[in-house]
Amino acid sequence: MRVSGSVCSDGTMGYCSAPKQGRHRTLTDVTFMNNPPNTKGRSGSGQPDHFSASRHHGTGHKPGRRNVLKRTAGLAGLAALSGAAWSGGSIAQENKYGILGYEAPELAIDYWIDADGEATKFSIAEAKGKWIFLKCFQNWCPGCHASGFPSLQAFAKEFHGNPKVAIAGIQTVFEGFSTNTQEAVRELQLEYELPVVMGHDPGDPDGFNISDTMLKYRTGGTPWLILIDPDGVVAFNDFRVDTSKLIEFMYEQVG
Repeated sequence: MRVSGSVCSDGTMGYCSAPKQGRHRTLTDVTFMNNPPNTKGRSGSGQPDHFSASRHHGTGHKPGRRNVLKRTAGLAGLAALSGAAWSGGSIAQENKYGILGYEAPELAIDYWIDADGEATKFSIAEAKGKWIFLKCFQNWCPGCHASGFPSLQAFAKEFHGNPKVAIAGIQTVFEGFSTNTQEAVRELQLEYELPVVMGHDPGDPDGFNISDTMLKYRTGGTPWLILIDPDGVVAFNDFRVDTSKLIEFMYEQVG
């Protein structure tokens, strides 16, 4: 059930921002090195490993890095009224969130349901070759209900079932563990009549709070959009996007 009038842990009634300080691990602690991805989560010491993402440069295969830059450059200025943009001056870039231009790491999520609420699976690797739209949310996040879910609804209406597009919603929990529950995922799916696959990444209330997906993708909080191109490279990530222009762009890509 949606929590009316809920307030994020940062005290806002809008977007829920991930913790930046305190005893919990911050997203800016996650470092990037030019090595193959290391996304195993926690090491033997009980501490989350640093995520090592690989950019597409140097020798060997370059799966579309230049094309990604061309696409994102072409989307410059397609900004939401909040000031978040596809490239340049975005909330993600200003706060050093996201992994724009990096290969998208695999998701390590055990709970996925299809449109009927039945157990299913979703994989970045299996969806490679398609445009992948990931919407991260939390049940109690006001911004998710104000803009996140409506954006997901609109995008799903246009592209659900398109063989060139994969869509998934993920509850990436880092606060409000008694409210942002696994059961809430199905409730939200029904409330918003979402035909897409949805997952639950629970985080760790007794540890560092931040869920595995948040660490791997360096998300700034919720709602958070991740758009991955057919080469498996993150082409966009941020709190908001102009949904109508995103849909227009996607039709240009997939017809």
